[in-house]
Amino acid sequence: MMKIIIFFLLTLFSAGYFVWAVNSRYRVIKSGRPLNRSDRPHERWKYFCTQVLWQKKIRDFPIFGVFHLFFTWGFLVLLISSLDMALAGLFHVRIPFIEYNEVYLFIRDTAMALVIVGVFGCLLRRSIKKPKWLANNIMAYVILLLVLVIVISELLFNTIYFSQGTSSGISGASWLVLATSKLLKDLNFIIGYRAAEIVWWMHFLAMYSFLVIIPNSKHLHLVFAAFNTYWHSLDPKGALLPIQLGEEKGQTYGANKLEDFTWKQLLDVYSCVKCGRCNNRCPAQQSGEETKPKKVNGRVRKHLENNTKKTIGEIFEKEAIWGCTTCGGCVEACPMSCEHTSKFIDMRRYIVSSNANIPLEIKQVFKGIENYGTPWGLSRNQGIGYARINELGLPTLTENPKAEYLYFVGCTAYYNESALKAAVAFARILKSAGVNFAILGEDEGCCGETVRRMGNELLFQTMAKKNITLFGNLGVKKIITICPHCLNTLQNEYSQFGGEYEVIPHVAFLENLLSRGKLKPLNNQPELVTFHDSCYLGRYNGFYNQPREVLQAIPGVSLTEMSRTKESSFCCGAGGGRFWMNAETGNAISINRTYEVLATGAKVLCTSCPYCQIILKEEIQRIDPDRELIIMDIAEILEASL
Repeated sequence: MMKIIIFFLLTLFSAGYFVWAVNSRYRVIKSGRPLNRSDRPHERWKYFCTQVLWQKKIRDFPIFGVFHLFFTWGFLVLLISSLDMALAGLFHVRIPFIEYNEVYLFIRDTAMALVIVGVFGCLLRRSIKKPKWLANNIMAYVILLLVLVIVISELLFNTIYFSQGTSSGISGASWLVLATSKLLKDLNFIIGYRAAEIVWWMHFLAMYSFLVIIPNSKHLHLVFAAFNTYWHSLDPKGALLPIQLGEEKGQTYGANKLEDFTWKQLLDVYSCVKCGRCNNRCPAQQSGEETKPKKVNGRVRKHLENNTKKTIGEIFEKEAIWGCTTCGGCVEACPMSCEHTSKFIDMRRYIVSSNANIPLEIKQVFKGIENYGTPWGLSRNQGIGYARINELGLPTLTENPKAEYLYFVGCTAYYNESALKAAVAFARILKSAGVNFAILGEDEGCCGETVRRMGNELLFQTMAKKNITLFGNLGVKKIITICPHCLNTLQNEYSQFGGEYEVIPHVAFLENLLSRGKLKPLNNQPELVTFHDSCYLGRYNGFYNQPREVLQAIPGVSLTEMSRTKESSFCCGAGGGRFWMNAETGNAISINRTYEVLATGAKVLCTSCPYCQIILKEEIQRIDPDRELIIMDIAEILEASL
């Protein structure tokens, strides 16, 4: 009787504490800003099944992914048999479904074996084959040890029951219990009875420990991560959430206090398993800078649980807030569907809207757009590209209102020689292919991508609505552009304000012209070429194959890939407004990527983004000025072969 009382008291205490602790975190999550994530349930369940049940992202590292799959599914199966074990130890009865079900007994024993293999696999990974991004700590080993105790104690308990003749279950199905029982066939009955008592208590004390540890450790993801995955963003990958701006002057928005984050951003914090995969994909962290996406969730959770009243500016260094390139690598890598980038953006939004501690370089960008409509701080007719683009004789939409495509040239081509060459080459290709297109000319303004990622939502929305009105008046339906940042904003973010367009990047348009026979590369280009994947072209919008197909269509071109490419590509360091910053301190990310370019031995670096082209060209000239390496946009390379 005393055993039953102790068991239920311990169960009540540990389960009660677990429920109280989880509920307190749930209340914190509910305190966040409202956000609608209840739409499109079919898509959400589909994603849930692939990421939670099948653990797709975890299996990006195949060997560990299999180990994790083993003990995740195995542990769930064993939770059912733990109830049977409790009844056997307390009341000497078994659940008939379990004791006599041959299928379940086989599944149970297989689950025990898989969990044991999974635990030892994870231990080996942490101690022998540990990735650099995986942080080791005592609690990680404690959890693995507890899992091992739970499984082995259940195996031994059932083995002793079977070897003592106490269990009448089907022996053939319980293959692991049967195999283990051969080691205990001569066990004395009294010793066996006492041993069964010991392993029974070990099993449930380990489970009680779990219930106390989980709410206070990274393993809280066992409770919240499945929900976090279901409520992941279904917006286009490159789209930032809009802010509903009021009409009052001096309005602040974004995140200044922890409760200014949305409930989903707070749910991220408790779902984070602190595995470090985000840091492994973060170009800033990989380049030794202050920005570390894992630290965002970790620090926010720490301050939430300590109930501190500190502001965001007191919790995070300004270098960490402004260092994010918004490349999306962290979000793409996270197996728990945490959305790190949006937190950096919301921190920036508050800094900008409160007009406090805005870096000087960023203020200059805002001023340039407010005064001239471009971040360069000059009107378009003052830029080096104005006359050159006019010399092409490209019609404007006013002159050619029936044009099928608007060629959105973008700001950079008007002010930078490298970007200008790419814009001109693409325009010439369009003309030679007989494409019916037009430009905006002097009516073209910045798309607003840069200021939005710098946190100036008010200025972005002003620009976006102005452009949408202009496009509507001119009947724009299809847009082509050489800038992936313009592509992402026009395609994925203007729709938030009613601007629905088909936006095509120049790499995809060129590939289509080639496939339809509108372009025929004839001139041999015997060069070893490496291609840099732009984050906004590739990771956010999925254009990986098209640029490679264009290069492979050019006679003589031999393509060599960098060490990190396509989905795993490394950022150039220009995104998120960083193109306009770090002029004095240097850009560690672009330096990092430049060494990867040089390591290929290529004679030509092919880019598909003006920012990437400019910043990598500057770094290559700085690091190895004598290197015979040409940096060209893909349109330039293709035009030279026509």
